[in-house]
Amino acid sequence: MTTTHPRRAATASALLLALGALAACSGGDDDAPTTATSSSASPSASSAASAGASPSPSGSATPSTPVDTSSNGASQAGVSVQDASQVVASTTKPYVSPYSQGSVKIGLLPLQKRGKLMVLTMVLTPTIEPGGQRQTASLFDVFNQHVITPTLVDPVNLKQYRVVSGYSALQSDPTGVSASSGQPMFAYAVFAAPQDPIDAIDVQVADSLPRFTDVPIR
Repeated sequence: MTTTHPRRAATASALLLALGALAACSGGDDDAPTTATSSSASPSASSAASAGASPSPSGSATPSTPVDTSSNGASQAGVSVQDASQVVASTTKPYVSPYSQGSVKIGLLPLQKRGKLMVLTMVLTPTIEPGGQRQTASLFDVFNQHVITPTLVDPVNLKQYRVVSGYSALQSDPTGVSASSGQPMFAYAVFAAPQDPIDAIDVQVADSLPRFTDVPIR
C-alpha cells in the first residue's frame, strides 16, 4: 500500500513492558495466527539463511565512520549500533525514490521472544548513488515509497503471524527512520509470540523479496 502518511513511532522495549495493554491489542483478528497458504519444508533450528538471499553467520561489520543515532531507529527498536554485527541472514535489493536511488542491504537479527510477544528487528544499510537530492534514505525510500508490513510464517504448523495492531501498528515509523549511505538503520515490528514449540520461523519482509527461512527465535 502506497502512502505518505507517517506512523507514530513507539519504543519496542517500552512496548514490551506494557504486556497487559499489548495483550488486549493482540486479541483481535488482525493479531491472531491465521492459516498460511505456504506449506514449505520444516524450519531447522540450526539454519538461519534466507531463500534466495545470502546467509551472514558472522554478521555485518559495524561501520567505522560515526553513525547518526538520532534518526537511525536504534533506540526505538531497543538495540545498539553494535547489534548490527549479529545479523543472521541478509539480502540486497535496488531502490528508487524521488530523492535518491541505489541499493539497500536488508539483514535480520534473531527474533526476540518476550512473554506473549515477539520482536523482529531488521538492519537496513543503504548504498546511495551520487547525484540525488539527498544523501540519506528513509525506510519509506528504500522500499520504493511503500510502507512494508512484515509477516511471519510457520510452515510446520501452517500459521501466519501479522504485526500486532490496535490504535496503530506496533512497528517502526517508515518516514521517521533514516540513514546516510553505508550506515545502518534499524526497524522493528511486534508480533504475538507463537504458542507452538518452535525455535525458528520464516520471515516475509515484503512480497517483492524472497522469504527468509529458518530465522532463529531466542
